[in-house]
Amino acid sequence: MSVLSFRSWLTEFHRGQDTSLGDLYADATRVYRKPFQTNFADIWEGETVESLKSFMQKSMAGEGAWDVFYEAEREYNKYVKSQSKQLS
Repeated sequence: MSVLSFRSWLTEFHRGQDTSLGDLYADATRVYRKPFQTNFADIWEGETVESLKSFMQKSMAGEGAWDVFYEAEREYNKYVKSQSKQLS
């Protein structure tokens, strides 16, 4: 078993959940289109914590979103650490 990427971890464990991390996943991956426009707003396309951080900075995320991001980063790091122990 390999360690999931940050995006895969959010997808696997938090997509569709009525939690702050589930909301983070939904907000980061939702495709937005303004009425009467064919261009879609930017969405998070990366796999890493850093790519989501960059996306959030570019999107000027609010303070509450950053709190959830840091929570997700901590939880993901715990997951990586636990998986690394199992693999060794």
